[in-house]
Amino acid sequence: MNPELILARLFGVLLGRGTFRDGDRPRVRLSVPIGGASELLADLSRLGVNPSVRCGKRWTSVESRDGRLIGALIMAGASADPVDGIPNWVFEDPEAARELLSGLYSVRGRVLGFDGSRPRPVRLELRARADRELDLLSLALDVCRLLGSLNVDAEVVGLSHVSSGHYRYARVEVLIRGRRDLRRFLSEVEFRYNPEQSERARRMLRELARRETQLSTKWPARWGDVGVSDSGDEGLVLRTELGFEIAGPADMWVSSRNKRRLGDLKPGDRVVLYPVGVPPAADRRGTLLADVDAPEGARRFLRDLDLLPLRWEDPALPTLTRVLGYAIGDGHLEPDVVVLRGAGGTAVARGRSARARPLAGAVRVRG
Repeated sequence: MNPELILARLFGVLLGRGTFRDGDRPRVRLSVPIGGASELLADLSRLGVNPSVRCGKRWTSVESRDGRLIGALIMAGASADPVDGIPNWVFEDPEAARELLSGLYSVRGRVLGFDGSRPRPVRLELRARADRELDLLSLALDVCRLLGSLNVDAEVVGLSHVSSGHYRYARVEVLIRGRRDLRRFLSEVEFRYNPEQSERARRMLRELARRETQLSTKWPARWGDVGVSDSGDEGLVLRTELGFEIAGPADMWVSSRNKRRLGDLKPGDRVVLYPVGVPPAADRRGTLLADVDAPEGARRFLRDLDLLPLRWEDPALPTLTRVLGYAIGDGHLEPDVVVLRGAGGTAVARGRSARARPLAGAVRVRG
């Protein structure tokens, strides 16, 4: 990696949880979560720096008196007080901005996931001495500028003073709200030195992709493409901005939260979906649902496919209950009735068309 980008990432850690001192006895100290220590040491090694390391229960601190690192940080704009601000060269380079934010959010950022169906803001807490509160606000606004360069809107909130023993400091938070801004941020900025927050960010990004969708178009579909009712209702396809599709009859519920049917939606409408999918896995090829010979085994099998547990308000509940009936209902399912084939987990039903067609259509409707 370009040494300048590594330096930008280290600068972000310095802003969040670092100390810097030049002069007669120069040194730099950086603290990261203990799980990210190996990444930090690897970056320092790429710069030719071999620091001393001190490990605690949750955090690891590295300290270096290497003149090359200290000189590079001084040239990059480091000062004894991090709230002096972010250097201009970072604003001029989008890659450097992304890496600085990666270091800063690794040590000061928090991904909180969802509160029910609503995404909680990603928070960044900044601190400084109580007498530097105006400089702290300026630093928070600089962070917002950097986020803006990535097309992410943020806001500064909660300026307050906190006492800890004899020490009094000011704190402020930078919040990223809104599903689109959260999606952009979590796609652009990596929590390089914080594996726990990095995993939370990946999970939240996946949930945003599943939950937050925008209807872009809707059109009639052929019989072979979707499951439609025997009454001949028009088959429709809902295609979302994120590429997810749901097909089914016009009277099919697509959102239990606001009681919306597929036929009620118009281009541009927003709707929350709860898609049910089977994650691809090569070892599922040719798996027979009939091989599950006990109710608990069937539940475990379906749980492994991420089809359980179900929530009572899940629109997929009627369909999956029907599939469960085939799997564990009377205990003597024939092997050629329902078979899971291929890495994608395709459900196949054989039998009288009056029974096979509704089951196949229901499975298709649920993706």
